[in-house]
Amino acid sequence: MGVTGRQATMAFGVLAANSWGVPTSVTRRVYFESDAGMTSRPTYVDDASFGQTFLGPADVGDFAPIDVTLAGQMYYDHWTHWWEAAAMGSPAAATVVSSQAASSLVAYSHVIDLAATNNGRAITVASDKVQFVEEITSAKVYGFGFGVGTGGVLTSSYKVMGSKSINTSAVNTTSTVVASAVVPALSNRIYRNQGVIRLNTQGGAGLAAADALADVTEVLFDFTRPLDPALVYGQNYTIEPQDNGFPDVSITLQFARATTVSTNSLYAAVQSGATFKGDMTFTGASINSTTARSFKLEFPHLEPQGPYDFAITGAEQSKPRIVFKAKQATAAPTGMALTAPFRLTRISVNSTTAF
Repeated sequence: MGVTGRQATMAFGVLAANSWGVPTSVTRRVYFESDAGMTSRPTYVDDASFGQTFLGPADVGDFAPIDVTLAGQMYYDHWTHWWEAAAMGSPAAATVVSSQAASSLVAYSHVIDLAATNNGRAITVASDKVQFVEEITSAKVYGFGFGVGTGGVLTSSYKVMGSKSINTSAVNTTSTVVASAVVPALSNRIYRNQGVIRLNTQGGAGLAAADALADVTEVLFDFTRPLDPALVYGQNYTIEPQDNGFPDVSITLQFARATTVSTNSLYAAVQSGATFKGDMTFTGASINSTTARSFKLEFPHLEPQGPYDFAITGAEQSKPRIVFKAKQATAAPTGMALTAPFRLTRISVNSTTAF
């Protein structure tokens, strides 16, 4: 059809609680680098019964649940905190951190806790593809993660499972997606060199500057909620997928060099079952004279389960790599006021809470 990425646009809206199957108007634009093939996939049912030479005519049966991962670069001020809240399930109301005379200089904090489930929470996603608008009436965000891209920019990914898509929506049209949806600025991206990773034993003192890891080249964060889509009588697409297991949260650290911490201490920790606490904080441009943009993840209970890889490259370089699993803490460790596997805090210029 001749549609390129520079022409296509995507926007979303948050559904009211337990409104699966009823689309809402999309109000916020998002910048993903692809729609990841987010389209309806009907199942054609062939007739292979006795008494015919060739297959008989097929019918369209169920529509397979849409299951894609949408990826792009990470920003401090975009609307992706709504996607994170939809996946985590428990956002607090936005609070003012600091402000100055001009309304554009107000800093807002968004704290999102991990709820037991995200049942009842869904979004509508619509993509204008010039010739038509494709709408996913209802979709669950069931996980997200980030890594490091070209030039050190953080790259994000969001796991989305939804019902079938249509291109005949009366709710979301080109005027909705292209003209009406709020467009965030292409600025204030999050970079590796803005990040600080801190780690110490779970039973130790609160995290401090001395706990920062100075030799980590890459962090891979992944959070996934297992979902159970179900096809039922009376409709040909899935009802709301429900939680189907414990959330899985993993953090992979790639070290630049073998040091006492990365080699001896962490190797021993894998063998002994030691536990840690940690956080990751990325700090961006200032919002006002007292507050900067930030993105923070806190982990009260980290288990260095491995795998622990010790790659040897070049003449004498050894580069350890280790995977931590974030779990429920039995009690909040010193310096943290949470026991859930992780908490996300964003400070930005956005004042709206996801739901």
